[in-house]
Amino acid sequence: MIIEHSKAFRSFMANKDLDRKAGLYADSLMLVMQIKPHQKGLVQIVGKAGDKNNLDAIKSWVKSQLCCESEKGEDNLETLRNKLQRCLEDAAD
Repeated sequence: MIIEHSKAFRSFMANKDLDRKAGLYADSLMLVMQIKPHQKGLVQIVGKAGDKNNLDAIKSWVKSQLCCESEKGEDNLETLRNKLQRCLEDAAD
């Protein structure tokens, strides 16, 4: 059996691709929404345990969204920006 055909390897590569994609989207969201990456204000709002700053929190949030959105074919920056904006507005209320 070739390692590339193993379930563990395919799972590893899919997770690696998800991390890469989430990082790119997180970087773009930070730029478009003018979020400071090293501050910590969003950690409690959208972050997960272990997130240290806004960049980590946004990346965690994006990863969770990509799992759902890719199934619907809506994993694009504008969709993610709108969802994040709504999430932050809801948290502010």
